[in-house]
Amino acid sequence: MFDTHGEPLGVLHSARDLPASYTPFEERLLGLIANVAATALERSRKSAHLERQLRETQGLLHTVTALAVGSDDQAWSELLRCAVEMVPGAEGGSIFVREGETYKLVAQMGYDERLLGAKVVMPIHRYWHPQPDAWLSGEPRIAKQDFLRQAARVQDQFMDAASARLFEQWGRLDEIRCSLCLPVVLAGEVQGFINLDNFSDEQALDERSVRAARNYALQITALLAARREREEREAAYEGALRAIGVALEARDLETAGHTDRVALLAELLGQELGLGPTELRDLRWGAYLHDLGKLAVPDSILIKPTGLDSEQWQVMQSHTTLGYHFTRNLPFLPETARLVVLHHHERWDGQGYPSGLKGQDIPLAARIFAVCDVFDALVSPRPYKEAWSTEQALAEVRSGAGSQFDPTVIAAFDRVAQKYPEALRLEVLEPGATRTR
Repeated sequence: MFDTHGEPLGVLHSARDLPASYTPFEERLLGLIANVAATALERSRKSAHLERQLRETQGLLHTVTALAVGSDDQAWSELLRCAVEMVPGAEGGSIFVREGETYKLVAQMGYDERLLGAKVVMPIHRYWHPQPDAWLSGEPRIAKQDFLRQAARVQDQFMDAASARLFEQWGRLDEIRCSLCLPVVLAGEVQGFINLDNFSDEQALDERSVRAARNYALQITALLAARREREEREAAYEGALRAIGVALEARDLETAGHTDRVALLAELLGQELGLGPTELRDLRWGAYLHDLGKLAVPDSILIKPTGLDSEQWQVMQSHTTLGYHFTRNLPFLPETARLVVLHHHERWDGQGYPSGLKGQDIPLAARIFAVCDVFDALVSPRPYKEAWSTEQALAEVRSGAGSQFDPTVIAAFDRVAQKYPEALRLEVLEPGATRTR
């Protein structure tokens, strides 16, 4: 049997007892059957090849999407799933990514989800490569069952007690017949590695497996490089926004440290309310810029030591909308952060400004920050008052639950006060001067 290019596909064998022989009709029929079989086989192989290409393309698409939108959490799992399906001999696996001085398990397949988050320490290369140069050069290694069993006996050297218990219970260490480890090198350092495992055949992983796995190691490298660039960029943004906040604090003659204190309190309160990393970042950035609009408020109003008349108070209230408009000049700033600037003086009962929003209509980040801003103002010294004690300030914000503040946020603030009492203490670096309006 031959394909459409004349390449052999196989042989159709037919036999019958002697002395009988095949008639010309039967021979033509067998030839027809062979042609039909060859066509079906060729189509089947082409279909399988197309399905494989489609699967690989889908996996690559997830990686490209993660690179574009800056979220690689789901990409790790999808990338590993594609690798296990496409690498010859792979039946399961895991991806570890560097986190500080450890490698954290960020994706698994063929194991238990409880392994996610487990960590191994940096000398893990001793497990796979006795020679550090091989590890640092990204050299792959295929380990057989005897090596894996021997290494499992000393795994405690490479992970903390909690992670060791997880791997012992859920790592299927006794079932692995062979394992391929491929380090991922970025900027001269191993930033992660992918393991691909087989549970049934010690010879299942070979050089074909290594060649296929390198494609997925390259995708991991791309994700890690994008994440590093994103982290460096966000660190630069963070520093710039904090500098703006500190500068605003100095102009307003507020107690030194106000910006950092309210940002820290807001982040702790956000964590208590279950906000994720991106939401916490947006909240913190909004805290840095919450008084940006005061740049447009005259000093005669901003630092006036006595009360404001109604016209002056209207000007002061305009700092929220002005600040929101100013943030348009920061195209990287998330909308959540901008809404903190706009709505941090709204009240739960709808009597706040600038929009008179009520209850759940007030963005959560603004509701969180409002409590922190008022609390810090209360415990800070002002010309017209002494600094309130922590207990007095806590009692005051509690009394505002359901009127000025979201009751759920106040309850969470109480829990933060119990867990992190040091975050509520005011460290005055320079004397304050005026009221925060």
